[in-house]
Amino acid sequence: MKDNYLINKCLSYFGAIALLFAGLSGVRAQGTSCPNLDFSFKNFQNWICQISSSSGLSNTAYSALTWSGMAAVDGRHTIMTDIFETDPRTCNGPEPNTELSLVPEGFNQSAKIGNEGTGANAECIKYNMTIDSNNALLLLHFAVVFEDPSHEAAIQPRFEMRIQDTNGNLLNVPCNSYTVVSGAGISGFNDCGTQVRWRDWTTVGVSLLALMNQKIQIVFTSADCGAGGHYGYSYMVGECQPMSIDVQFCEGSNVARLTAPIGFTSYTWR
Repeated sequence: MKDNYLINKCLSYFGAIALLFAGLSGVRAQGTSCPNLDFSFKNFQNWICQISSSSGLSNTAYSALTWSGMAAVDGRHTIMTDIFETDPRTCNGPEPNTELSLVPEGFNQSAKIGNEGTGANAECIKYNMTIDSNNALLLLHFAVVFEDPSHEAAIQPRFEMRIQDTNGNLLNVPCNSYTVVSGAGISGFNDCGTQVRWRDWTTVGVSLLALMNQKIQIVFTSADCGAGGHYGYSYMVGECQPMSIDVQFCEGSNVARLTAPIGFTSYTWR
């Protein structure tokens, strides 16, 4: 699914998900099959870091770029660890005078892909993972900052997430490709009045149950505009969990608290 302008459209694909909770354990296991997906090692271990040029191209999408490298490039792939720091290029957030936090609430780190330079560059990071019962729910948290030159959508600064095989082919799951490109008046974006538009931390949930025992590749991409001179960069954190409901109760009580995974717009409970 490609969504150039409606950033929340992807989430709607998870409406009316039915989950059975009978027989679930009272303790939800934390996924252990995705080490450093959340950058808790404070580095890019287990990630493939690549770069490209978006200069002169008619499309800044991941599939249109030529990628090179394997390791993080200084200034283009960066681990953020200051939970109190904000992005100085952002402003006018959901509350007056607020800026974008570099690390989302509940985490101690994130990864920044790209920078505020005026070149025509693109960056991506890739994570390989084999799907099992511990990591069948993928939660992707991201924020984006665009210097918006109001080009046609194909060459605008861009953020993209992909779920693909190791050959680069998209896998058959909902929301296997999620693209964010800014434009004037888009709901969810904050406008600084200086061509800078940014999106606060957003969570996307993806069920990978259909890919059980398969090896997949998760891709995050940021790209400057294709004409050069306007930046696009992003922050992200990933995590994996079992696709299950958290059940909390006291023995002998007739009340239980059931908490569904985040990242979905709605659930149907049965």
